[in-house]
Amino acid sequence: ELNEAKSQYKIAAKGGITVAYNDLASVSIQQKNYTEASNWLARCQTQAQGNQKKPCTALEKLVRAYITEKNYAEAVRWARVGVADWWANPKTPLIGLTPEEYKARQYTILTYFGWALLSQGNDSEAKLQLEKAKNLASKKAPAYCLLAQVFEKQKNQPGASAAWEHCLQYGSLIDPDEGYWISMARQRLAIQGE
Repeated sequence: ELNEAKSQYKIAAKGGITVAYNDLASVSIQQKNYTEASNWLARCQTQAQGNQKKPCTALEKLVRAYITEKNYAEAVRWARVGVADWWANPKTPLIGLTPEEYKARQYTILTYFGWALLSQGNDSEAKLQLEKAKNLASKKAPAYCLLAQVFEKQKNQPGASAAWEHCLQYGSLIDPDEGYWISMARQRLAIQGE
């Protein structure tokens, strides 16, 4: 079924339809062919910049997939692409996105960027990206949960405690990542309470 979809998207891509490149990247991610997904996403980015069409939403999926696969260098590389798009013109949302969608997209990219940097041991840069994410959406858990880990690595116990509290406050057990972090938060805060 995915291979059939891929064939159809390739036909559309030959016609210069930007969304087809994005869809090819998404299918490649589902098939865990991240190199191919990277290639399709690069073509999508080039096409989208040229004709100012809807952004390549597979970018967030690819960054997340690289984090899952522990390929942090590629996660950082693609997160930088998404962040660069935003910092180039932060006041003007990308064509095809509402301001709310655009803000949510940037929150996700910045959070994944911070996560990948943290996983690489680049705590100071991770903190910077996660703080930016937190400032975009102050009532979402992921940036706080990851910031708590940054603060712990930096031996900043008051910062870690505050971030773990926010992680618990805004987190949801429905989300697998947040569920894991909520468990970490409860454990860390219980140890501090002893």
